[in-house]
Amino acid sequence: MIDRLETTAASRRIALVVGSTGLVGGHLVNLLLKDARFSKVICFQRRPAGCDHPKLIVHETLFSPLKPLENYFHGTHLFLCLGTTLAQAGSKGAFEAIDHNLSLALATLARRNGVEALFLVSAVGASVGSPFFYNQVKGRLENAVLDLGFARTDIFRPSLLLGDRQHPRLGEQLATWCTPLFLPVLRGALVRYRPIPAECVAAAMVRQAGLDLTGVRILHHDEMYSSAPLD
Repeated sequence: MIDRLETTAASRRIALVVGSTGLVGGHLVNLLLKDARFSKVICFQRRPAGCDHPKLIVHETLFSPLKPLENYFHGTHLFLCLGTTLAQAGSKGAFEAIDHNLSLALATLARRNGVEALFLVSAVGASVGSPFFYNQVKGRLENAVLDLGFARTDIFRPSLLLGDRQHPRLGEQLATWCTPLFLPVLRGALVRYRPIPAECVAAAMVRQAGLDLTGVRILHHDEMYSSAPLD
């Protein structure tokens, strides 16, 4: 039997979104604003909001210190879409500060404030035992948020994200151009390494959030496509 979270018409879902100006986060916010199951969408971001909507609340913050956010970090579902690259961060320490330390601090704050469901964008290959630093950090974050004891944790592990970025990354552009050459071999167990549109990841997150489940789920390429097919 599948366990389910207790929900009633009176307890409407309230989404907390971190990373709302990113590639996945931008699509995610748009989808949540259209979803009648969510009465509020509360975003925490460094830049001003790009749209106006009666359900949307935006808190501009540099995330340091976190204490001023405590009174606003209340909701039912936390969507954690923070992420950078080693090149953008400038060093391993700076990268870890964002992708692990800040992400974990925000998840901890949400859990302390009673948030029951966490939806985390991680990365394919995330593992503390990975030979790659990037995947090690993602793996440590996954383990840490699972230890927080959310009633529900859904972890999304996309490979290369496809979409129009405000600041294109040369390495990702090159990988996108070369992808068609490798698609024939990315089958079976390797299908999870196929690129995926950021919009599809966002749609999968919203679709999953509409299911009142508990426990832990990890979704890769095929699971994200099957839970959120693109029209």
